[in-house]
Amino acid sequence: MMLEAGAIALGKFGQVDARAKADFSLVTDADFEVESLLQKRLGETQKDGYFLGEESIAGKSESYIEESLKGEAWVVDPIDGTVNYASGLGLWGISVGLMEDSHFSHGCIYLPALGELFISVGDGVEHGRVEDGKIVRRVKLTGEKILDNDHALIAITQSLSKRGRIDRPNPVHTIAAAVYPLSQIVRGAYLAYIGKLKLWDVAGGLPLAHRVGLEVGFIDGRRMNKRIDGGDFHLAPGLPQRWGVCDLMVICRPDMFDTICHSVEP
Repeated sequence: MMLEAGAIALGKFGQVDARAKADFSLVTDADFEVESLLQKRLGETQKDGYFLGEESIAGKSESYIEESLKGEAWVVDPIDGTVNYASGLGLWGISVGLMEDSHFSHGCIYLPALGELFISVGDGVEHGRVEDGKIVRRVKLTGEKILDNDHALIAITQSLSKRGRIDRPNPVHTIAAAVYPLSQIVRGAYLAYIGKLKLWDVAGGLPLAHRVGLEVGFIDGRRMNKRIDGGDFHLAPGLPQRWGVCDLMVICRPDMFDTICHSVEP
């Protein structure tokens, strides 16, 4: 399913016209095609489940959304990093998370242009290498620790790069996509990932982060309770920031969490 969705996106990679949505983020025809495919395939595997996709959620009723947050729902970002995708840059991907009883139980991130697949398997995470549309190698990730030093990379979101400050000497990456830093911090390439994110941005990545022992919380020092509720995300209808986290999210090693939080000035 993920490989099929990735093939659709790759077929139009760098050749589509992007247009702005009401929130000024970009969307392409490929976003809608990928989301449509995923809704069909996931519906085949779980006929009684719900589907919350970034591009189709506006058409869902409030009763549907309310029930999905309490039941079993697939949360999907068909192409995260659309600005990169439309510009012909490979730092984009597909994010799928399974939400059960208001918490993410499983997740998957696929980076088609880079040939990398990250997926929860049981209580662990597997990193797959994809070539010619097939998985040619799988490695179980163990949550190996990246060294805590001043040269370890920190990934941040656009909003933090434009308005905030990190009081550390570490170099920072601003990728304009969540799936890339989420997948790479899971394999130990980043010291931390910090910023404002939305529900579908993190749907595939949060279950992976938890499985490899990363801490997920907010810059006020509060740890995420793992439940998708009004305490961590803006869920109320009509809010302009709906589906976004309530504060800057921090993902990093548990022993670095407080230090990272204290270094951020939003």
